[in-house]
Amino acid sequence: IGLLKPGSGSISSFFALPDEPNSLFNKYPSAFMEDGQGNIWLGANNLLYCWQQATGQFRIYPPNPAMGEGARPFMQGSDGWIWIASGAGLLRFHPATAQLLPVVTNNPDLNNGDVVTVDKQGMVWVGTNNGLFRYDTAARQLKKFTTQNGLESNDNITAIYTMPNGEILLGGNGYITRFNPQGLQRNSFVPPVVITKVQVNGRDTLWNNGASFQLPYHSSIGFEFAALNFSNAEKNQYQYMLQGIDKTWIPANGQRNVLYGELPPGRYVFLVKGSNDDGLWNESPAQFAFTIPTPWYRSAWFIVPALLLLALLLYAAYRYRLRQLLAMERLRTRIATDLHDDIGATLSSISMYSEAVKNQLKGQNPQLENVLHKMGESSRDMVTSMSDIVWAISPSNDEGNKLIKRMESYAADLCALRGIALHFNADEKMADMLLPLEHRKNIYLIFKESVNNAVKYADARNIWVQLQITGKKIALLVKDDGKGYDPATIKQGNGLKNLHLRAKEIGGALLIQTGLGKGTSLQLQCNM
Repeated sequence: IGLLKPGSGSISSFFALPDEPNSLFNKYPSAFMEDGQGNIWLGANNLLYCWQQATGQFRIYPPNPAMGEGARPFMQGSDGWIWIASGAGLLRFHPATAQLLPVVTNNPDLNNGDVVTVDKQGMVWVGTNNGLFRYDTAARQLKKFTTQNGLESNDNITAIYTMPNGEILLGGNGYITRFNPQGLQRNSFVPPVVITKVQVNGRDTLWNNGASFQLPYHSSIGFEFAALNFSNAEKNQYQYMLQGIDKTWIPANGQRNVLYGELPPGRYVFLVKGSNDDGLWNESPAQFAFTIPTPWYRSAWFIVPALLLLALLLYAAYRYRLRQLLAMERLRTRIATDLHDDIGATLSSISMYSEAVKNQLKGQNPQLENVLHKMGESSRDMVTSMSDIVWAISPSNDEGNKLIKRMESYAADLCALRGIALHFNADEKMADMLLPLEHRKNIYLIFKESVNNAVKYADARNIWVQLQITGKKIALLVKDDGKGYDPATIKQGNGLKNLHLRAKEIGGALLIQTGLGKGTSLQLQCNM
């Protein structure tokens, strides 16, 4: 860096050593400026340097990510702030506080600013590869100037300078333009904004602004609009809002249409406002009011009666089911009573009569005695079977604890007659269960047949019975330590077939395991 003193013609050179982290070593200064105090400012990469005239020393400002790719051109305004055009956009910097503030960012037109100046009115002018831009510090608006405003070209502004008389010089590729920024007339026309088209489900719709408009449920509605400013009309800007959906104004980003679809039922007002090419907004927006009615099947007058009707139907179904259950309960009670009182009593009478006749004929007719003996035995067996059926049908025995007590009582009495040790174990959860009639009957009869076979044929010393509940399944195990048998040599009789049929009736699975000298175990598993 060299400093030329015009009076003496001498040049003072400045540089920094390589070991200084923020030095000028390997950096390329890209812009220079003299402030009102005679200090010289320069930018290099993302650093700012100030040569202070009073001390003859450089002050280095720390790197700042907000600079983007680096500070290129900059200019000091009358308020002391320094305007910087950088890779991040337009920024301003205060020398005293070293405060750096972004002004215009995320604008691709300004990301390659090459030159900047401040005019007498405090407006900031930036020349870029994309043309000339003016930032109005009072209105905080950015405007682009094009050939329609009298420029020679829309791009490649390579030099810009504010002359002492207030005029600005522009330098471009093969031309120089001079203009007076004070002579630029601001477009003060406040453009009316109109809604030019309304479409419902993609079709143009006629409407009357003074009348209410109703939109069918589950439809889409689209709007087209325009600001009636024809001076540089492509620079008009728009903002819109749908009251009832949007919370704030939404920039249209150069578009002149918007589409809404599948709006819920309600009242809506579409608002749109616009500005001219100088950013002067019409704050009286155009508006379009419409409603979307609630469909009949979602309205209160339909939902409330429908719910009441549904409640009545459910109550009626509940009452009907309750009557059916009560009727079934009465029927089961009557059948159990009839079986016990009529058929059971008749069978008992047959048994007693056959026994009495057999005693009277004792020794006189052996053949007839044998027939009477079988008749009495069959009657007693039928009474026992009838007792089991009556017990299973009776509603008073639906609880699980009744099944457990009957099973244990039957097994205990039978085992006691043969001197067999009974090991009976039932899950406590079983006691409070209400078992369906079919389950209770078939579980008990499978158990009864298994215990009866073990007592009669197994020559066992111990019998184990276990009732277990796992999840939603009931498991029954009947096991003995008797002599067992070879399944291959045993013919499948009605007893085994009945066991499998009973298990199938309740959707269960039956497994019988045995072997000579290994005892026998029967396992039943079914859903509750």
